Amino acid sequence: MDRLRKFESRIRDALQSLRGRIDRSLFDATKGLAASQYRILTMISSIPPVAMYLVLGVSLVAYLILGYE
Repeated sequence: MDRLRKFESRIRDALQSLRGRIDRSLFDATKGLAASQYRILTMISSIPPVAMYLVLGVSLVAYLILGYE
């Protein structure tokens, strides 16, 4: 009986540890994604409006030429 309790305790500890690692991994991934989106937004906001419209226009033309996939 004592072995079974120790085994249950080890399994419980392992699951809690795994859950903590997964939570940290998800948090780190979300944090990294938010940081990259922030960098992209700051880069876009530093582009003058005329250049931004030019880039958007070129992107739209490329999208239309390559087709709707």
